Amino acid sequence: KFNINRKTSGFVYNLEKVIYKDDGSVEVAGWAIDMKPVEVRFFAGDGTEIAVERRYRQDLYTAWPELDESDLNAGFFIKIPKEKAGIYPWKLQFIYSKGVVERRFTRRTSFKEEWKAAGGIKRAIARSYEIANEQGIRALFSRLMFEIRSGRVKTLSYQKWIEGIEPDEKVLNKQREECRSASDILFSIVVPVYKPKEADFMALIESVKAQTYSNWELILADAGKSGFFGLIKDDTRIKYISLEKNTGISGNTNEAIKKATGDWIIFADHDDTIAPDALYQMYKVIKDHPDAGYIYTDEDKISANGKKRFDPVFKSDYNPDMLCSENYISHLSAVRKTVLDRVGLLNSEFDGAQDYDLTLRCTEILEDYQIIHIPQVLYHWRTSESSTAANQENKLYAFEAGRRAVQAHINRLCLPADVSELSVHGRYRVHYHWDSTPLVSIIIPNKDHVADLRRCIDSIIAKTQYSNYEIIIVENNSTEKKTFEYYSSLADDRRIRVVKYKGVFNYSKINNYGATFAKGDILLLLNNDTEVINPEWMDEMAGICMRSDVGIVGAKLFYPDGTIQHAGVIIGIGGVAGHAFKSFPHAHPGTADRLLICQDYSAVTAACMMVKREVFDKVGGFSEELAVAFNDVDFCLKVGQQGYRVVFTPFAELTHYESISRGSEDTAEKQERFRNEIETFLDKWGDFVRKGDPYYNKHYSLKREDFSYNEELTHE
Repeated sequence: KFNINRKTSGFVYNLEKVIYKDDGSVEVAGWAIDMKPVEVRFFAGDGTEIAVERRYRQDLYTAWPELDESDLNAGFFIKIPKEKAGIYPWKLQFIYSKGVVERRFTRRTSFKEEWKAAGGIKRAIARSYEIANEQGIRALFSRLMFEIRSGRVKTLSYQKWIEGIEPDEKVLNKQREECRSASDILFSIVVPVYKPKEADFMALIESVKAQTYSNWELILADAGKSGFFGLIKDDTRIKYISLEKNTGISGNTNEAIKKATGDWIIFADHDDTIAPDALYQMYKVIKDHPDAGYIYTDEDKISANGKKRFDPVFKSDYNPDMLCSENYISHLSAVRKTVLDRVGLLNSEFDGAQDYDLTLRCTEILEDYQIIHIPQVLYHWRTSESSTAANQENKLYAFEAGRRAVQAHINRLCLPADVSELSVHGRYRVHYHWDSTPLVSIIIPNKDHVADLRRCIDSIIAKTQYSNYEIIIVENNSTEKKTFEYYSSLADDRRIRVVKYKGVFNYSKINNYGATFAKGDILLLLNNDTEVINPEWMDEMAGICMRSDVGIVGAKLFYPDGTIQHAGVIIGIGGVAGHAFKSFPHAHPGTADRLLICQDYSAVTAACMMVKREVFDKVGGFSEELAVAFNDVDFCLKVGQQGYRVVFTPFAELTHYESISRGSEDTAEKQERFRNEIETFLDKWGDFVRKGDPYYNKHYSLKREDFSYNEELTHE
């Protein structure tokens, strides 16, 4: 999101979608905001004005509370009839407080689906057109410069890179030999079939037959009278069911499940393919983890002709907050039959997101089982003009079904929360509304730097809508007269106290000391060089923190120039730890939209960290041998070790003027201390670092914070 006050004009618009309908009409939708309501007009190429429907957008007012409430109808929707849709150029006009902005559309606006689905240069060109079309040339240039500077343009070579780390034929033959006599686990692959292209369908069949682990059965439930049985009857492991009627994807899949005799049920679509070692990798996991109840893998997409692979999804290990934000698990997934017997079959109420609903239900009863993630690309999702993979607009109903599935999950967990879909399809926000508002004790260490502290305190008081808080300023050896004058000026505010810590600077000791004065059940550790951006920041953090499974909540922090400073901490970056997406542009969604959604991380920064008081006490607070560096990471790992979750939320936003008050590591003494603290941290957590961060896929680099590919990987 932008802060509208940072814009020169205040005017911001976004073109969210241009949909070319089968009947020849076109739908255009988006939004436009200014400090005053914006007028939107649309003209076909012959000058005919097309009606613009204004739509209510509460999400914009939530994002920019400084907007006038009369401008809640900031969204717009335009239906261009067939007879006008082909007359170019179209003209979209925004009339705002300082003038008129005009967008012209030509035929180039319509990108062919095969270009969207293609890999390499074609796909990059199509995406570049989209960014320029929706956000303007300046935004495209800014995005390209960021990608070039960060080296992320190399992601265009995904197909070449992935081929270099996947098992070759020699490795696959070794797997076949290893599994030649293995028959103790039977996998049932269930596939609903409805009028696929013959070539795509046979590609799936051949990918299953090519498995290096051979003890499987493939159950095809055909509701489209496809007549493919004659093509597959040569393999007795394939069971073909011709259904009398089409009962939808859930009903058809359930018919296949009912015929399954395997120990594990695996779900696949009728035109996708699976990697030749998919079942072998699952077999190994089950043998190593006999308590596994649910297994999922990484995935990517293949073009319609099956020749190109792109858009890899390198997933986190089990991440329940991410799962409530998006169906990141998806394919390839397998569930133990005994687990499926307990949760029941697919629910047609959630068709379009039936797998999402099933996954959520499985996670609710897996207290006796493990959820295992295999960080390997073992599923290839085929794109086509009608598939969700290629064009999300084709299945908007599926995203609404996904929202309802998450809401049902939240309801079953008896959590007081509402689920809404974000502006990005298939991404959701869980908004908690507890009956109580516990006291939050904000602990702010400070030494002089009155201007920074004043800005921090003023922003809390002026912008925070959560009312039940206190502020504890931990004074640490200030020397400037104006510092104490400022403290005196705060005396009339009963919510604010100043306590004195006289020891040398030790961030851990100072926060532990400040916590002894806290009256709240929730502690909020906050740097004095931060500034609140959005009013609901504390409500958001407290709402998550009040969950029984959560110990710590972290916020989204920005540098003064608006780029990302903190969006979660990744263990292992640079050998110790680093911030996810550091220095990314303000509005960048991040890899797999991770900058937009709530999710679990191993750690978050203590520059703005909320923690339950009982959890803080349980782990003994901060480790005081870590005076400056990595004490927050150490603290988070201690909390995680006790079984609590560490959650990052992008819906609590602050600016962080990083290290202004403490200064940089610019002396030999400071640098020596820093090296010692690295050694101390690694002495405690070296095994964790070597094993790898569970919320950061091994396919990503540990040398960078931008989720670029790990070029040091080799096939196993």
